[in-house]
Amino acid sequence: MPFSGFPAGKTRLPPIPAQFFAELLPEIDHLGELKVALYAFWALDRQENAVRYLTREDFAADERFVQGLAPFDLDDALERAVQRGILLSALPRGGSAEERGFFLNSPRGRAALQAVEEGK
Repeated sequence: MPFSGFPAGKTRLPPIPAQFFAELLPEIDHLGELKVALYAFWALDRQENAVRYLTREDFAADERFVQGLAPFDLDDALERAVQRGILLSALPRGGSAEERGFFLNSPRGRAALQAVEEGK
């Protein structure tokens, strides 16, 4: 069934920097990476915490997202987004792989990454 369209009136639009379209989008050659990046913009914008981050479980818990990501592997798509520099990732000291945090590569995300790396 085709998409019925966006609703009338005000809708919440996640902020995506123009630099994403100008510099990153032309370079992204993997649909899974693109989907992970766009999902991260949306999901991080919905958070109201001072420190905004996602875990692998945050991505995996969204059943519709995971279904739409198929046939791509979530871990591979996340790693591609990290390798390209769209997302930053860190493990809290003594943390497990499930606690790995993914931050947007923005001033706020870089500050959060540094705080995690310093054990804060």
